[in-house]
Amino acid sequence: MKKLSYDALCTNTNDFSMTYEYMAKDGILYHQMRVVYVKKKDRTRAVVIGTRNIDDLNKKEHSHLALKGRRVLLAEDNDLNAKYGWV
Repeated sequence: MKKLSYDALCTNTNDFSMTYEYMAKDGILYHQMRVVYVKKKDRTRAVVIGTRNIDDLNKKEHSHLALKGRRVLLAEDNDLNAKYGWV
């Protein structure tokens, strides 16, 4: 949270994003926060902070990794079956 302090926002010039977890009654929710510095017409800077819920994105990624892991295990089983002649 130090990155979001007033002093840190005033001295930093690079855009950044962070992911955080929120413990809700239904379980853990994942959010992403993005901080972007923009220049205004009068040559001053403004900070735009946006958030988005990435809980669905995380679930898709975890299911994809689990499916990929199952494919690797099946391929290893097939290799062992071919090597030793198991059925």
